[in-house]
Amino acid sequence: MLAEQTEENIRMAFGPKVLAALLLPKLLEPTDFVVFFSSVAAVLGSPGQVPYSAANAVLDGYSAFAVRSQGSRMLSIQWGPWKEAGMAANEKALRRASDFGFGAWSNDQGFAILEDLVRIGAGGVISAVSVAWERFQWPSYSSLTSNFVPAKRFVPKSELARSEPFSQTAVVTTLKNLTEAMLGHEVSAEEPLMDAGMDSLLAVEFARRLSREFGQVLPVTIVFDCPTLGAIADRIKRGMTTHGLGETTSKALPVGLTNGMALVSASSLLPFCFGLDSMLQGLDCVTGVPFARLDLDAYFSPDIEAEGMTYTKHAACMDGVEWFGNFFNINATEARTMDPQQRLLLDTAVSANCEALDGSDAAVVVGKANHDWSFQDHLATSFMGTAVSPAITANRLSFLLNLKGPSMTIDTACSSSLVALATAMRLPSSQALVGGTHVILSPVPFIGSCAAKMLSKVGRCLTLDASADGYCRGEGVAALILQPSADAKVAGILSVATNHDGRSASLTAPNGKAQENLFRTSLALASLQTVDVVELHGTGTKLGDPLEAASTMAVFGKSGKPVCGAVKSNMGHLEGSAGMAGLFKLICTLRNKAGSPNLHLKCLNQHISSNIIVSEACADLRQSTATLSGAVSSFGFGGSNAQALLMPGTRGKPSSKPHDLGGHFAWSSAAAWTYATRWERVGAKVTNQISLTGPAGLHCLEPVFIDTSQGANMLAISCWTAKAEEEEIENLTLRAIEMLRILQQAAASKETWFVVVAGNGAFAEACFSAVSSMLRSALCEQPLDVQVVHVNATTWESVRSILAETKLPLISEDPICRVVDGVLEAPRL
Repeated sequence: MLAEQTEENIRMAFGPKVLAALLLPKLLEPTDFVVFFSSVAAVLGSPGQVPYSAANAVLDGYSAFAVRSQGSRMLSIQWGPWKEAGMAANEKALRRASDFGFGAWSNDQGFAILEDLVRIGAGGVISAVSVAWERFQWPSYSSLTSNFVPAKRFVPKSELARSEPFSQTAVVTTLKNLTEAMLGHEVSAEEPLMDAGMDSLLAVEFARRLSREFGQVLPVTIVFDCPTLGAIADRIKRGMTTHGLGETTSKALPVGLTNGMALVSASSLLPFCFGLDSMLQGLDCVTGVPFARLDLDAYFSPDIEAEGMTYTKHAACMDGVEWFGNFFNINATEARTMDPQQRLLLDTAVSANCEALDGSDAAVVVGKANHDWSFQDHLATSFMGTAVSPAITANRLSFLLNLKGPSMTIDTACSSSLVALATAMRLPSSQALVGGTHVILSPVPFIGSCAAKMLSKVGRCLTLDASADGYCRGEGVAALILQPSADAKVAGILSVATNHDGRSASLTAPNGKAQENLFRTSLALASLQTVDVVELHGTGTKLGDPLEAASTMAVFGKSGKPVCGAVKSNMGHLEGSAGMAGLFKLICTLRNKAGSPNLHLKCLNQHISSNIIVSEACADLRQSTATLSGAVSSFGFGGSNAQALLMPGTRGKPSSKPHDLGGHFAWSSAAAWTYATRWERVGAKVTNQISLTGPAGLHCLEPVFIDTSQGANMLAISCWTAKAEEEEIENLTLRAIEMLRILQQAAASKETWFVVVAGNGAFAEACFSAVSSMLRSALCEQPLDVQVVHVNATTWESVRSILAETKLPLISEDPICRVVDGVLEAPRL
């Protein structure tokens, strides 16, 4: 969808289409005719296909100009679906086209149309699409057509009356009929829609149709929040009762504690660039797995479809994994054989002053979700059983420290370490040693995660960003010592809550309502209304980030304005020990009253509210005179969730150990204090003039001719200089990339944007055609306050003069228009 599109998508779409359109006529010098195969997506738009529609629209622009100005026999055919060849030649695509009222050409029909058009000497732009007008409905939020039969609203088979609110049965019946029309088969009320065949693209269209059918603004993530038709019906009914979506109240409280615990000592081993001060400086610690440990080059291929290979080599790794302090004089053979996670956790526990627990009834609970060591080839020794067993990771600590309380290793995937913390607080032991560990030792998880397309191709967690494409792997080890009613030198743990998604959209799909219930529980257990800081799970996924942001703001944003961020933007996703990384960052933030920057955030994901407060630089939280509090969230990909609420500790004695939280750690003078503010979009508010810069050819313009009393933004594109073909292709691509950014920003911010295309040649026509088509495709997904205006002029002075004398239509009526020879035109089919 729009938020997922990237510069790479634009270039991939423009390569085969635009390159051929510009170069082939020049190279071949045809004397009879030139025919381009465009798509109806260029004129109608198409949800999820902004780059594709733009590339086709370029062909249309060049053809229209060539015929109008040169009398050339250049023809661009905007084809509808072909059922035997091309992109629509599959059952799913054809069914989706049919739902919107489109037919599909056979090969014989398509070739006959082509033959007739060439024979009669057609030129310019012609749409060749089969449409059943009585069923035609296109998901556009703009006026594109005239003299069409109005699109018929979906009417349920039961012809339900609208004079009274729908009953639960009536709502479910309507949902079943709508789902059957989209998927081509019946779906039961309790069957997860993702299991029934609905993908993310259909889910967005499904949400759009539901909003129209029931008169409610439903989120595009509703299929993930409410995975079955029954659950969606419940939510719609609540909306009918409250004239909105209403609020989901928490059911029975999940497990947690109200009396809290004191974190008296802690130590961590994190990626090598990270001292605790580094968290506040916003360092990027992602590099790669050390070659001496693992040669990923042998398994690397840039082809994301290559089997048995990884398309990324990025990771945030610890230094010194091969070293072992061996404070307990373990047999050398056993030490070499044991999982490195066991010995690293031992060393980290010693740094956390675990000897103070010696001989007590302290519990040992370790979160561990990585079993790379079991993939390795080892010598067959008598230590193999204890070397690879997950249980021994905790049991060895209990044994060597002579701790007599419960001892267990917990694996709930990515939430393991926070669930371990929650479990420790529930146990009857008076004190506990809690650990989290994750070490990258094998290529197998890289290969498996790449096969599932879970890892980021750019090798970073682009948390909250529109271009987020998956997560980057990281590693770390941590140990905490908890005691009740003690001096909380490091932090006070106010509450820890856990729950499960239940039956979500799929086994691995997140659930926003489950997250909200978890957050309300953690607040209730701590007797708080909100917190000052939220450390997000934030792996950098297209749908996971918006879900978490929405659930976070729905609960914590109701009574406050917490500063949000994710340490994963610094050091990737530490998987089983991710909760510990977030917890250490949160402690650092609370104790220093400073929020660290959230890295790689350039354009907020369009499905995330712009009201979320994200720290782009080091955020000064000192303006708060009260004691700060914060939350850290962690979600397992199997649906096991956890959240901890903390307050800052009293700070112990200074420590020489850079990763030791037992003592004071100073604020680095290298970082500057700035106030946390709402996410600022690229581009200034239009007042007297705009200062917006971009790729070559994008200029500033003083928009004195536009009513900006309500505030707006402007992108002005000059297209009046002829270029060589190769340079013209790159310039068109750059303009499309800039337009994509504007659309993504408009979707995220809900602000007004004016895009002025100035010029009167073939290049200007192609550019206007492309950006207009991009807007149409974006409008197929959601309403946007964006207007594209083409001004037939060759200087900025002329543009300013023409628009000063022209009253532009309302954006809601005509989002696309042009001014030619003083006449305002609004394109229609």
